[in-house]
Order: sequence, then C-alpha cells, then structure tokens
Amino acid sequence: MKKVLLAIIVCLTSISLLSAPASAATKTTITWKVTSLRAGATAKLSALATSNSPGKKKWARKGNCTLSTRTIKMGSGPCTLTLSIAKSGKYPARTVSKRISVEAVITGATQTATPLTDPPSTIKTSTSTIALNAYMPAITTSTTAVPTSSAPTPSSTTTTSTTTTTTTTTTTTVPIVLRTIGTSYRGDDNLTVTLNSFTKTETDGSYRYTFNYTLKNENTDTEIGEGTWKIFKTGGGGTPQYGSFNNLFYNGIRSRTYTFEVLKNVSYLYIAYHSDVFFQDTPPGNALVFALP
Repeated sequence: MKKVLLAIIVCLTSISLLSAPASAATKTTITWKVTSLRAGATAKLSALATSNSPGKKKWARKGNCTLSTRTIKMGSGPCTLTLSIAKSGKYPARTVSKRISVEAVITGATQTATPLTDPPSTIKTSTSTIALNAYMPAITTSTTAVPTSSAPTPSSTTTTSTTTTTTTTTTTTVPIVLRTIGTSYRGDDNLTVTLNSFTKTETDGSYRYTFNYTLKNENTDTEIGEGTWKIFKTGGGGTPQYGSFNNLFYNGIRSRTYTFEVLKNVSYLYIAYHSDVFFQDTPPGNALVFALP
C-alpha cells in the first residue's frame, strides 16, 4: 500500500512540474532618437537608438554613410541603418531598420555691393531676402551697416569729411515642388504617403483645415515610424500636427484624419509631410508639399 501511495505522489508531482507555465518573454523595444544628420557629420551609434534589451547589438548600413565600431559618418545622400539585437535572457532577438535623411542646408547665392555717399549722421540698412517660390512671398530680414567716416583734412580755411555706406542684398531660392492630392508619393522616411482629401471650413473666428491621409510601409523587413504634417504661414513658421504616432511594419497601412484650426487673420499657404518637420520654419527640401485650398 505504501508503494502505491508513493507512486501516486511521484506521478502528481511530475504532472505539476510539466504543467507549470514558463515565464513570459519580455518584448524587445527599439526607439530611434535621430531621423536626420547633416552631410559630413559624425555621430555615436549609441545616440541613434536605445533599447530595453541588454543583448549584443549589431549595426549594418545601406546607402551614403560610413560605419565604424562606435560611430556613423553621414555622406551626401540618405542612409538606411539596420540595428540587430541578439536574444538575451527573457528579451527575444529583434531587427529594425531606419532611414536617416540628410538635413537641408540653405546656402547663400551672389552678393552685390553699391557704394553710397550720405551725410555723416545717416545709417543705411542692408536687406536679405529668401524667396521660396512664386507661391510664397519673400521672407525678409534686416541687418544694420554702420557707416565709416574719413578723418578731417587739416586746412587753414576749410575742413571736410565724407561717409560711405554699403548696401548688400543676398537672395537664395529654394525650389518647392507642389504635389497632387490623391497621388501616392515616397516620403523622406521611405513610407508611401497619399493625401486623400483636404477641406477648408470657415467658422465665426477661425478656419478649419481638415485632411485625410494614408501611410504604407512597402519596404520588406523594416519597421518605420510615422512622419507628421505641418501647415506653414506666409513669411515662415507654422502649426504642427500633434498626437500619438506609431511604427509601421512591412505592408502595414494606417489612415488618419486630422484638423488644423487657425485664426482668420493669419495667412497659411502650404501643408507639408516630413519625418522631422515639427520645429521647421519652412518646408524641408525633401518634404512632400501641397498647396492649401
């Protein structure tokens, strides 16, 4: 009888051990901190992305950039980085890719100088003009040029002095290509972007710009974060899109509807999509730009 009871206890113990649930694995997360770099800039790989996993990290690149053991040097074109993290304990292995774009840099064009002669008390102002294109008025800033005076010439009868001021005008033209509503385009983040519809509604104290758009990731073995939109004022600056945005995996599709509400006495001309547009005063050079209705 004792042998039978002992056998039953051993059997129940084995069943209990076999049916005990394994500890659940923790999802490995990868958060990208950088979406663009200046051409020729060098950055630490540890500053580009962070993860909750202590697994070994392996970097790969495709495009116009150079990788070393701990850094990346940006070239003149976009670069796709791939971060692979090995399995470590409860953290599973994971691989994520991110397209790093080149930050646009506005450079000056030509300068013309015209000498003028004015009374000693006169101060001239030089004007710099940045013309975006025929649809957006020029953005004008002013700087002050201090006049220089020649020393008086001693004479037994007369004393004269002259003041010369130089006015310098610099004009830089950044071309903007206006896109078409209903047509799909490839964004700087490598997502396929379609602006489906756009309406403008007038209220007693504001205008409401409501638009619907679709994003799709058509890049195999990638995970890409959503870019955002911003409407731009005449003369620069604008209002960015706010909200909670996620990553899209291969063949992932996301459609959203969003409304910008602005004062009537402020003029807006463009709406633009880009991965890094939130703090920009003008549409980045590789943004998808549409004219407002």
